[in-house]
Amino acid sequence: MKQLLLLSLAFLCFSTTVKAQKLKKVKQQTADGLHTEIFTIDKNSGLKHGEYKKIVDKYETVEIGNYIQGKKHGEWAFLKDGFKVVAIFENGQSNNYYYIYSGGFSSNEIASEGEMINNQKVGVWKFYGFKNKIHSIYDFTNNKLLKLDDKSVKDREIDYYDNGVLKTALADNKAFTIGGEIHLLKTIAMSLRYPAVAKKYNIEGRVILTAVVDIDGTISKPKIKSSPDESLSDEVLRIYNKNISKLNWLPANVNGIAVKSIVEIPVRFKLE
Repeated sequence: MKQLLLLSLAFLCFSTTVKAQKLKKVKQQTADGLHTEIFTIDKNSGLKHGEYKKIVDKYETVEIGNYIQGKKHGEWAFLKDGFKVVAIFENGQSNNYYYIYSGGFSSNEIASEGEMINNQKVGVWKFYGFKNKIHSIYDFTNNKLLKLDDKSVKDREIDYYDNGVLKTALADNKAFTIGGEIHLLKTIAMSLRYPAVAKKYNIEGRVILTAVVDIDGTISKPKIKSSPDESLSDEVLRIYNKNISKLNWLPANVNGIAVKSIVEIPVRFKLE
């Protein structure tokens, strides 16, 4: 009986070793030709099994995680609009709770966290400012600001519209992005591409973009107020269309009433 048990254990170890040896490493281009995928396949099932990595430009990781028999499992991280996003999967299904970090894969500085369904934020989200201190808490399901800790947006003079007439007043708060100025600045920084012509002629300076934030938080009518060069203006407008316009904005308030107002967004270009 003892010998039979030892033989059984030896066979089990041998079987496990053989099974481990039947993983095939694959390196291939994605269908769009922009990325390289590196993963392993279980030869028996033909399914992805083990670590998965997607890279761009041969070195930069843009997605990483693990598969178990063709299904995502455990922690997955990927880049979205320059931010690292982390989600947890079990048996191929995400729990829909996401952690968003302000930077690439090396970043440990959390920017926000909350639930997302069909790529839309739902429920209560926390947004972090400097030193991982909570800047604001917002309920996306009920469209309600639950907490705001940002002196930079309170008691500010703004230009706003009153029945179509542009006026100036001291506001309870100016219009701002949920997550605050730090979230806006990091979004711009992660999206910015220094124009080649500006680099060639050593053009630097600050571009000021204005836009209108309505009482429902929609932002529109981007306009360049000042700029040292057209190439820099074009880049700021590109960032507006790609990223700034997609941020979650809250309207300005005057005497407790939401108003349609003008916001100024400065973008600085500096060559290193």
